[in-house]
Amino acid sequence: MKGITRRFGAVLANDSVEFSAFSGEMHGLVGENGAGKSTLMKILAGMYRADRGEIRVDGKPVVIHSPHTARRFGIAMVYQQFSLVEALTAFDNVILGSEPGGFFLRNLDDAEQRVRLLCRKFRFTFDLLSRVSSLSVGEKQQLEIVKALFRGAQLLILDEPTSLLAPPEVEPLFRIIRTLRAEGKCIIFISHKLDEILELADRITVMRDGRVVATGEKSAFSRDRLAELIVGTVPKRVERLGRRKAAVRGTRDKLKLERICLEHRGREALRDVSFSLRHGEILGVAGVIGNGQTELADVLGGSVVPTSGKIVIDGTVFTGLSPALARRMGIAHIPENTREYALIGEMTVSENTFLGQYKAPGQYHRRLLTPNELNQKTAALIRRYGVNPPNPDLPVRELSGGNQQKVVVARELSWMPSILVASYPTRGLDLATRTLLHDEFLRLRRRGVAILLISADLEEVLTLSDRVIVFYAGEVRGPFEPNQLDQQRLGLLMTGSPREEV
Repeated sequence: MKGITRRFGAVLANDSVEFSAFSGEMHGLVGENGAGKSTLMKILAGMYRADRGEIRVDGKPVVIHSPHTARRFGIAMVYQQFSLVEALTAFDNVILGSEPGGFFLRNLDDAEQRVRLLCRKFRFTFDLLSRVSSLSVGEKQQLEIVKALFRGAQLLILDEPTSLLAPPEVEPLFRIIRTLRAEGKCIIFISHKLDEILELADRITVMRDGRVVATGEKSAFSRDRLAELIVGTVPKRVERLGRRKAAVRGTRDKLKLERICLEHRGREALRDVSFSLRHGEILGVAGVIGNGQTELADVLGGSVVPTSGKIVIDGTVFTGLSPALARRMGIAHIPENTREYALIGEMTVSENTFLGQYKAPGQYHRRLLTPNELNQKTAALIRRYGVNPPNPDLPVRELSGGNQQKVVVARELSWMPSILVASYPTRGLDLATRTLLHDEFLRLRRRGVAILLISADLEEVLTLSDRVIVFYAGEVRGPFEPNQLDQQRLGLLMTGSPREEV
């Protein structure tokens, strides 16, 4: 890619970018949220068109104007949000849009044999005849890779591929990547997790403010050097967490769940879930995605009413909440999928920072806010959380995924909630914002806020939490004190190992 430039209105996302990747290499691509990484790769994958610049594949200039065109040149991208049809089988998803024999579906047996050979070759674990809705997150990601390989991908772009994976699912992905590389495939790996980049990459490219600031062999970079290049200065703290003590947690329950059950989308998502959350406590929730954590957050956020059980907040008993009632009871909620459930893409950054605030205790529902006041408040949040570009009037859909996440985090922490339900709050965030957010959680904890932290990052859970519970198959195991756990034991609990093995 030579001289790639792309604007979104006034935002210069890529500024004359030079990037190359070789056959048989794993190329790490790193940078802060809004640095231009995903835009550059979406141009390569045909999702966007560059305003200026040239792409060469195997030395020949090409024009990539759609994902279909990119596929013809052997280029495929696996996004953070999977593009799968949940109601179809895994095999149906693989061939969807590339059906052998076209509309008349000839040679299906040959296609199935090809897919099964791919699965055996790379040791994919999912059942081809299972519905996608029944697969784990790791299996869905494997399915996306099979789709790309079935279509002849020689260059595979993986966008934050481990952000949703539980620890037992990470190593199988790394094994697949190493096998692909050994076969001569090119893998471009976008990640904020520097340890993963330094473990897997052959070469690394660092982007900042829409430009490439460094490219080289992995041996040229240390972790601290990468962090310095990413943020532009030597950071006071790097991403690695250290236990930072806060005030002693309270002993009085702020929130209590009593035998919560939930039948949701034809399955038993929560089964007799009971636990308490105290004033001034961070309660960590670990578990492989799909084991009930999402439904738990939905129940507390008010978007789903439990089938049975009680929710007790400061001694008041509820059989269910609505989003408005949850807000009035002081519950802030960072949902798992912020783009889909927490933002309105056509509205501005400023307008999105105000969504739901009029329902919050002590906020603005007694008077009108002028646009100027709203922009001033938003500008302060933009500065605090590093939203890029720093434009309150920009439609929020024009921000990168990480910056959209920052907008939601800024909004939910900007008022003084008494309970914070945070689902994967640091997923997709750069290291500087992760550090800021961890400090914010500890600040809220010191002020007596009760925090439910749902995370796939086990280091984050073990370091920040006062107690930890684990979800498996809709049931709760624990609570545990952090000093009772390490990542290995936590991983065993998450995968349902019998208690005697744990």
